[in-house]
Amino acid sequence: MKLLQAVDIDERMMQEPELMIAEHQLWTIASEAATSTGKFDIGFDAGSVSSVQMHGTLRQLYDQKTLIERLVTFCNMAKLEYSRADFFVRPVWNGLVFGRNAIVGDREQVRQVELYVLQLMLETVRSALGPSWAPKRLNLQSDHHLDLEWLAQSAEARLRFAQPVTEIHIERGEMVSEAVVLPGPATHDQMVPTTRAIAALVCTYLHDSRLSLQFIARLLGLSDRHLQRDLQKEGTSFSEILSGERTKAAIDMLKVPELTIFEISKSLGYSNQAHFTRAFIRSTGMTPSQFRRGV
Repeated sequence: MKLLQAVDIDERMMQEPELMIAEHQLWTIASEAATSTGKFDIGFDAGSVSSVQMHGTLRQLYDQKTLIERLVTFCNMAKLEYSRADFFVRPVWNGLVFGRNAIVGDREQVRQVELYVLQLMLETVRSALGPSWAPKRLNLQSDHHLDLEWLAQSAEARLRFAQPVTEIHIERGEMVSEAVVLPGPATHDQMVPTTRAIAALVCTYLHDSRLSLQFIARLLGLSDRHLQRDLQKEGTSFSEILSGERTKAAIDMLKVPELTIFEISKSLGYSNQAHFTRAFIRSTGMTPSQFRRGV
């Protein structure tokens, strides 16, 4: 308590305890606490005792039914909770990356803020994949510290330091093997999906051979006909959403020179490379090879 009193904390924060500690306040608190106690992972401890549900608007995460919807909600809501926060979710060829762009500050400030936020991000993923889930690959902006290696929680995990951004990698197999729709009673009217929610699910399962209208409908607890009708009301269709998500993913993967066009087409579920090329031309006006040369 003396430590907190020694720091100039905004009076509004004291009056509204539901609000989260702003970054500049956390930096000051963490730097002084780390120096005075010699405990240099205080940011992670702070996140451990302050769950996502305690952070104002972030409690809306638990209204969402799927992993991808919870990650997208976190990214949107965190903009209201943090100062200078920029979170993202993006598909990669073997799953998803859930991350936060670079934190600006000195080494200790970066580390404490990163560890604080990382705990909340991990909690969000575990809310859907289970409390024992641990990332097999974790990129940290912080410099290497021996006392941070336990974050990986596995000898097989890859933990990389001094990276441009913070990234939690969620593998496709982990998403496929876990229950994607979280338990909880809901009527059909309460579960009418939006185009954005369907696109998020398609993005999650883009590399899964089971991906189809029937598969997505089953995940949502809807009949095929209900899902088709809901999408028609929003002026779109499953095939249009699938085509759009495939194109966005293809554009991202074409920027990776190590991936061949054949590998990309196969990964995106096309029956052959020619089919992929025709679809890409319809969406972008150029072949995958032309796009790659332009990039």
